Amino acid sequence: MQAVEIIDTYPHWITVLIVLLLVFVLILKMLDANRLKSYLLSYSKRAYIYFEIEKNTTFTDVFYSIIFIFSTVVFSLVAYKIYIAYFMITDIKFSNYLKVLTCVFSYLFIKRLLEEFLGFLFLIQNHVRIFIVSKNSYLFSISLVLFVAFIITQYSSISLFFLIYISLALLIIRYLYIIKNNKKLFLNKLFYFILYLCVFEIAPLFIILKLIF
Repeated sequence: MQAVEIIDTYPHWITVLIVLLLVFVLILKMLDANRLKSYLLSYSKRAYIYFEIEKNTTFTDVFYSIIFIFSTVVFSLVAYKIYIAYFMITDIKFSNYLKVLTCVFSYLFIKRLLEEFLGFLFLIQNHVRIFIVSKNSYLFSISLVLFVAFIITQYSSISLFFLIYISLALLIIRYLYIIKNNKKLFLNKLFYFILYLCVFEIAPLFIILKLIF
């Protein structure tokens, strides 16, 4: 009975989004179950990263586009849940969520385009290929885990801190794995790596947080 009461207190549009995300996972599994597994287990074996390098990791690829949209929706749901809890908002509107979704999508999409453009402009696609693919693979892997964590916190009495701690832990682990798998590139180009983090990772996040909060 308690589970039913919890579900009834949340807007129906959140449930619709969760069902839609489940459909996305099903479609991804139908398109390429092995590739979906490679994203999910990318942290455990580096071989899965090389498996993904052989694929067409651009927006022209249907699988990549779907998992990108899936990840964007998941991250925006997590961000919005933290947002309404931080400001103790009781009126959970879909229009407000759309603002968060737009910011998250713009951040991830523009950053991805800039990575491809700069790699092409400076003729360094082959040098940074493993770095970009591993970075995106870990991000998609995080979205799959956070999707489960979001459902748990959404429809149970588990504290929101559970979701926050998992999100922070996964992001920290992601950066550690990126450095570990690309340490030769980072050691040789340490200045550019730090510049990349500041320009593409940290600065845009501060801008998004300022716009949302």
